[in-house]
Parts: sequence; structure tokens; C-alpha cells
Amino acid sequence: MANLFERLAAVSRQTAERVHGKAVRIYPISGDDPNARPRLSETEMPYDTSALFFENTMMESEARSQPLAGGSRLLGRSLQRTASIRLVDGMPLRTGFFVERLDDGEFFTIESFDPDGLGHVMAVVPSAKRPSSL
Repeated sequence: MANLFERLAAVSRQTAERVHGKAVRIYPISGDDPNARPRLSETEMPYDTSALFFENTMMESEARSQPLAGGSRLLGRSLQRTASIRLVDGMPLRTGFFVERLDDGEFFTIESFDPDGLGHVMAVVPSAKRPSSL
């Protein structure tokens, strides 16, 4: 029975990503110097894929996940933006890569990600400045 629910969840998630996903372009970065500002890779080309962006609007669950000393509440924290990014066979995806949402030109950087085993990754994507080399 659990397997049936897992398949149903996977199918519904893929459907939501097809319907509500946005076209994005992934820009690989050069990993030469870890202390330098990220630069776009000259050897790896950018590629297009899709991503579903969302934010956790449950501030209570965010406060529980990052408790403060003394039991106080976390106030004034911006919501964490995550994206479910579709993987492209043969193309790299690592932390630090830039993500451009093509419909509005907004840039993000991949801070961390976790593969889901269904051909997508759940990535934390904070806003970023447009790379100067674009």
C-alpha cells in the first residue's frame, strides 16, 4: 500500500512540475579557486531545463527547524526559496552554479541540493546578482 502512495506522490509531483514549472538556464561555474568570486565556466556550456520554485510559508516550522537560544522566536527572517530542478542527462549540477529563471531574468545560486531519485533535485536557491561576465 505504501508503494502505491509513493508512486501516486511521484506522478502528482511530476504533473505539477510540468504544469507550473518555469524554464531555467543553468550556468556552470569555474571551480579553480574556492576563495575567489564565482566565475562562469569557460569549458562547460550553460544548458536549459525546468524548475518549480516555491517558498516555505510556514514560519512556525522554520522556527522549529532553527531554534534560538532561550526559546525565543525567529523574527524578521526571509523565507527560504527552494526549487525542484529537473536533471538533464550528461550535464553537471553542483553547488555554486547559477540558475536564471528565463521568464523574468532573475538569478539564483544553488546553495545545496538533494536528489530525489525521480530525475529531480530539491535545491535551496537564494537570490544572486547577475554574473558580470554575462
